[in-house]
Amino acid sequence: DKYLRLFFIPLLGIMIPFFSGIISYSHYAHFELIAVNLYFILLSFCIWSGASWIHRKSRFIFKTFRNPIIKVFSVSLIGGLFGAAISGVFSIAWYKMSGETFDWAPITRCVAFSSLAVLLFTLLYEILFLSTQRVLYTKIVDQLDWERSKAEMSVLKNELEPHFIFNSLNTLSWLILNDPNTAHEFNSKLAS
Repeated sequence: DKYLRLFFIPLLGIMIPFFSGIISYSHYAHFELIAVNLYFILLSFCIWSGASWIHRKSRFIFKTFRNPIIKVFSVSLIGGLFGAAISGVFSIAWYKMSGETFDWAPITRCVAFSSLAVLLFTLLYEILFLSTQRVLYTKIVDQLDWERSKAEMSVLKNELEPHFIFNSLNTLSWLILNDPNTAHEFNSKLAS
């Protein structure tokens, strides 16, 4: 998560205003554009942190559900709504601070882009989490199978006491010499 944050938070912070058209880039100097992009990187950070918090908390709420689709859908919906709310607040605050002409269309695009990013990353996180959980559960099941096999082998070893084997082999030797047909039958039963 650390490397994803370091890369995608600034990237999304730059992409949100660019694709939504909320900034008139020609009206700002280079230093002002850096400050504007930092503002939207803060927006991206708030959305990412909040969506991550929602994702972590919902993992415990939805733990009892057997169907992961319900969990993924619910977490995606809640995260998307959170992203929409935060980006809407930041966009309106941007218009109040910047002095640009207020327009709902860029705000709507900003909200839509932010929600889409939250949905995409929520699905990505959930896929990674579920695949990691599957690998972990597979390792646990394999370990339990190995322990069960080991315990069964131990029980079998304990059942075959040396005295029993010694007596059975002596009986089989005697039967081979004296009654081969019975020896064959005895050997079959012993093997069973």
